[in-house]
Amino acid sequence: MKKFIVILGLLYLFYAINPALLATETPAADCAMASVKTEYKNSKAVFVGKVIGTTEDGDAKTFEFKVEKYWKGIKDRKIKIKVSKTMRFEPFYQAGKSYLIYAFAGDDGSLRTAKCTRGFQVEFAKEDLKILGKAKKIR
Repeated sequence: MKKFIVILGLLYLFYAINPALLATETPAADCAMASVKTEYKNSKAVFVGKVIGTTEDGDAKTFEFKVEKYWKGIKDRKIKIKVSKTMRFEPFYQAGKSYLIYAFAGDDGSLRTAKCTRGFQVEFAKEDLKILGKAKKIR
């Protein structure tokens, strides 16, 4: 029993000293993801875009996307999406890659995604894209 308590204590110290180890979850970890139709209905903007820039401000990262096509809520070729990060969640968008984004309106008026918001790298979004149907292009 003492060995177990010592090992448990050492593990706790290890993770307390290195909290980045806890930030390796995937976006959908521990989430019940909404259906495509529900996520679409609850979103302010739905689009496919390529990450062209990132800025960090405290506990938030803002990703700038170049919009490739959209279904809802897009007026400009470039759009910024804010994502809050925590000890257990690090936003996952990578520069140069394209994503299907379902964004909601934050309290501050910004467009946001969250840990449990539906959204994927385009190559893994085939089912969603099929359900969403024909997209619009920015003119």
